[in-house]
Amino acid sequence: MLMGRMYLELDDGDRKQCYEADIPRCIDREQEIAFEFSGDDPDSGPFQGKAKLDKTASEVVGDGQFRWADGTVVDATLRGTVEYFDGKVIIEGRWLDESSDDEYELFIELEAAD
Repeated sequence: MLMGRMYLELDDGDRKQCYEADIPRCIDREQEIAFEFSGDDPDSGPFQGKAKLDKTASEVVGDGQFRWADGTVVDATLRGTVEYFDGKVIIEGRWLDESSDDEYELFIELEAAD
């Protein structure tokens, strides 16, 4: 099992939003990566979520979901690349909110849980 951090950043010129989340549990299988995350945004409050990414030869593609403390749910499509080196797993790509069409830069760093 893996654990790590996820970073999402939106900068469209008019506004900038950043979210950071802990990933306490991530399963990396031959054809998929699945993880849960949680964090606390100073403006919007606590959130949690999950994502499942299917692996192909050149990319990872899948679905994610944010759930805010007030019950609001935001679904997303994720697309990116995965790299393995020095005992770490790095995922870089895009997080596309389906409700707003906002596109966030996605960065995830994972390593083996102790």
